[in-house]
Amino acid sequence: MRKSSIVRHTGGGGNEPQGGQDFWSKIPFFKFFPKTKFSVSDKNNFKNKVGWAFSPTLKYCWGRNPNLQKAISYASWNATCRLKGNFVPAFTLAEVLITLGIIGVVAAMTLPTLIANYNKQVVATKLKKFYTIMNQAVKLSEVKYGEFKYWDNTFTGNDADAMEAWWDKYFRPYIKTLKTDQNGRSLLVYLADGTKFAIFNHLVAGLDPSVSVSSIHLYFYPNAANRSNIHGKDYFTFYINSYTNKKWAVVEPYKFGWNGKRDMLLSGGSYSCNKNVADGDRHYCTALIQLNNWEIPDDYPFKF
Repeated sequence: MRKSSIVRHTGGGGNEPQGGQDFWSKIPFFKFFPKTKFSVSDKNNFKNKVGWAFSPTLKYCWGRNPNLQKAISYASWNATCRLKGNFVPAFTLAEVLITLGIIGVVAAMTLPTLIANYNKQVVATKLKKFYTIMNQAVKLSEVKYGEFKYWDNTFTGNDADAMEAWWDKYFRPYIKTLKTDQNGRSLLVYLADGTKFAIFNHLVAGLDPSVSVSSIHLYFYPNAANRSNIHGKDYFTFYINSYTNKKWAVVEPYKFGWNGKRDMLLSGGSYSCNKNVADGDRHYCTALIQLNNWEIPDDYPFKF
């Protein structure tokens, strides 16, 4: 390595390297804010060990030799160059603005994806939570009232009063409920976590929901305050199905007529989770997410 010469630069009439002031303006440097002054021995030690120039007047520490970084580790430079104070990088305003511009472009490119992934995770988490707390409530209520199929589950038509009495008796003691609201032929239940769901009565006692659509339908809304109403994005279908069917929990994602294959959940069925299926009929969207371990799959038809 070619050894760098050390020059004395006092900022006034001191010796200047070839190129004058223009030379110094091109050298990367670190501005030094000293708490104490360097001693002569410190300066000599700094010159001999590192081979970098030091100006006691301008208080700069700069590299004279472009190959110096190959000859000395950063740790060694740091130990020597910080003998009497702290060095911080000095950047021009243009460099700062360019850096901020790059950060802004990268953020603009990545933030939509990050936000969409976050929203997907929120929806999937709330779906799984609803499925869990509803079935936990069933088990707790069965301790008091016996097996679910013997409960008073047969309402008269779309009787909102009967549905509210049913909810208050079997579920409300075990699920934090903010309020209920009768909405025509259904009952809206608002939960403490900011979600809500609607109860529709279609259940006829003794029918297996795998061969009959008769059941209690639940339309679950992950965000109770959301004003849009897209089936498979803003609300999802569950149903109560425990009579002769023992292969599922009492509360399950809607699976009536499903052949057990994933393809049918996405397309080819009257209730598939597909944009070509009429809004209000996309009941399989919930089952599709459940089948994917309660995570929204990459080929899901809606963005969040």
